[in-house]
Amino acid sequence: MNKILFSEDTLITIADSTRKQIADIHIGDRIISADGSVYIVTKLAMAATNRICIITTESGKKLKFAESSTIQSNNISVYSEMNLNIKEILTNSGTEKITNIIEDEYDGRVFAMYLNKDAYVIANDFVVK
Repeated sequence: MNKILFSEDTLITIADSTRKQIADIHIGDRIISADGSVYIVTKLAMAATNRICIITTESGKKLKFAESSTIQSNNISVYSEMNLNIKEILTNSGTEKITNIIEDEYDGRVFAMYLNKDAYVIANDFVVK
């Protein structure tokens, strides 16, 4: 299973509908999925990277992740190895146009979060897995 390696400042929506930086998520935390279901964090993985990708939408939402990640949204692969063919992504506000996908230098950590069931999570208001 592919996992998204989110930048350490990515905000994940947790079960009480508040948001928490992924760097502050712990095993056992409860995460709310896009359909309102609640899942348990069973594993976290951390890595360092010097390259990051950033998806930006027309409303200015940004999602930062390691370039080796695969981003799925709305049952399609939105990003995989700089695949720029998909022009839309699902957010909490609905489907939004992607206005930019760039690679940039990054001096920080990235995190993968594993749940007790494969599910779409809400990360920086993006609905992804």
